Amino acid sequence: MQSQVTVNRYHHTLSGTASDQQVGQPGSDAGKIANQALMRLSAKNDELLATEEMLRVQIVEYQICRQLLKESDERFRALHEASFGGIFVHDDGIILECNQGLSEITGYSMRELIGMNAIELVPQEHRFEMNENIRNNSTDSYEIEGVRKDGSRYHLKIRGKSISYNGGTARVSDFRDITERKRAEDERSKMEQQLHHAQKLESLGLLAGGIAHDFNNILTLILGHCFLARESAESKENSQKRFDSIENAANRAADLCRLMLTYAGKSTLEQTRINLRRLVDENVMMLQSAIRKNVAFELELEPDIPLITGDIAQIQQIIMNLIINAADAIGKHNNGTIRLSLSQSVIAARFEQFDYSGACIPHGEYCCLEVSDTGCGMDETAQKRIFEPFFTTKPAGRGLGMSAVLGIIKAHKGALHLSSEPGVGTTFTLFFPLPAAQASAAGITQEETDRFAWLSGTVLLVEDEEVLRVIGTEILQLMGFSVVTAANGRDALEIYARRQSEINVVLLDLIMPVMGGSEVYQALRTLSPTVPVIICSGYDKKELENRIMLDENTRFLQKPYKTSDLRGLLAEILLTVDSIGESS
Repeated sequence: MQSQVTVNRYHHTLSGTASDQQVGQPGSDAGKIANQALMRLSAKNDELLATEEMLRVQIVEYQICRQLLKESDERFRALHEASFGGIFVHDDGIILECNQGLSEITGYSMRELIGMNAIELVPQEHRFEMNENIRNNSTDSYEIEGVRKDGSRYHLKIRGKSISYNGGTARVSDFRDITERKRAEDERSKMEQQLHHAQKLESLGLLAGGIAHDFNNILTLILGHCFLARESAESKENSQKRFDSIENAANRAADLCRLMLTYAGKSTLEQTRINLRRLVDENVMMLQSAIRKNVAFELELEPDIPLITGDIAQIQQIIMNLIINAADAIGKHNNGTIRLSLSQSVIAARFEQFDYSGACIPHGEYCCLEVSDTGCGMDETAQKRIFEPFFTTKPAGRGLGMSAVLGIIKAHKGALHLSSEPGVGTTFTLFFPLPAAQASAAGITQEETDRFAWLSGTVLLVEDEEVLRVIGTEILQLMGFSVVTAANGRDALEIYARRQSEINVVLLDLIMPVMGGSEVYQALRTLSPTVPVIICSGYDKKELENRIMLDENTRFLQKPYKTSDLRGLLAEILLTVDSIGESS
């Protein structure tokens, strides 16, 4: 080491000189000076050695840090490029850096992406939402559509956050192409619908038998009363009783039609208030005649059960599935009983109850439907698998019923409890949450209806069935109206165009030849935006377009209807029009 050699040489020279002086003049000043210089020089030498050692350590540390930084950067780059999504850093939307994944998702090259505004990677209708998330520095993920370089669209999930970048702040965003996931979700949804549909088909034969049996009984009753009323000389009081019986039978047939439409999925799928007691009664009545005579029914239905909120078609499907499964569990050769009970229950913290999986049922008020049978029961293995799709203990079953039941219960935010023992029977307990009390919708008052009884007007009755035109005319005239009839939509428009000033309301059939009710409605609205229209159909109102149902001068009446319902609706719509006219 050069510094050490120089110091040693200098030290030797000073020592020799000092020795010569000390020989002649021991303790001279020159010797003291030399010794002091040697001490200072030795201290400086020690400092240089320490500094040199420190520099050597720092150089080693620097080389280690540089290697670690290089390895870290390589790892980051590897993760960055191996990401399954598109990652990019941007400042106010302008892309500063991105990975290969973003290029693969969007179809742009990495060179094209750098400097591009990220907002260009989504279609116009989603840009406001993306800008808002960037502006608010949101870290929540959200799903929109993305647009590729070739213009094709895909489902996109985005998440971003702010980071430190080049001495400042930027935002890093993660693009994920979730098209396949969305497609899988759609396929799963379609599969569930197909499962429910297949289950309906499985029980449709049994249902059709029960419906046919009831309809034949109803028709026999109607035909019998008609024959007796025509052939026998009876008092007015007895004739009135026969007419009452005929009307009751017709109403029962109408209820059966509504049940069939509900089960076939032709009723509205909107959440409605459901009288579960009545629905249980109707389904038992419908199935009782179709199920084998060795099966007896017991009903314990509490009166005044509150209405539940749900989809009536799906709730009906649950009831039918449980009754049919219970009958199958009893079998053909053994006598047995199916018991249905309905009650109101409160689940509190100190009285916890558990569902089929052992999970605690949320506290609150419930309507509880219990369906039990004295059939073969299930062992523990069957109980664990009963809600699996396609699992069945029936020799010819599809195994779709209980899977559908559980799915519907969950969709209604309810719960299900299962209890079964081989050779003893099975009990299903369903918990439907009760909604908060709601005020009943305001409608026309009796006073207003009575006031309308003294009013008169002209009704344009549009009906393609001649017998319905004839009886409809008689009913409307009995109410006090003048009636103009049309056999199809085209005739109706011609009549209305000629006699618009005298027609107060149009009673319009929905399904007609030549021109359907919806087309007639649209044409009527071009002639008069405010003429009251009542649309009649045997189908549910969901067959109508939203813009028709949102028209305040339009009402819907489902066939078959009672004359009192028709009269009340006429009163309501005409009084509404009168009140609008007075306020304007």
